[in-house]
Amino acid sequence: MENLSPEVISGAAGIILSLIFMYVPGLRVWYAEQKTEYKSLMMLGALALVSGFIALSSCLDWWVFISCDKGGFLELIETFVLALVANQSTYMIVPEPEDVKVAKLNR
Repeated sequence: MENLSPEVISGAAGIILSLIFMYVPGLRVWYAEQKTEYKSLMMLGALALVSGFIALSSCLDWWVFISCDKGGFLELIETFVLALVANQSTYMIVPEPEDVKVAKLNR
């Protein structure tokens, strides 16, 4: 894990979360039925948890991804923004399953 940068982890988390909420049966329909602002808050919260894990694991010396100082936390904020961009970009470009389209129309 030492070769993984916080940017890679955050970007991958953003993409994976987007794909999970788009393709996991049951979850994808439930998620599509939610109001846009709730969906945004859910993704924001999930990505914040990933960023929190990166900070916690680094500061506790489990897996060190960032330095546990002001510079490391500024880097973490940058990677959080990158994860948001990756998440939203992925959600916009992946094809929607038919049941997701129907759920969005019925919202």
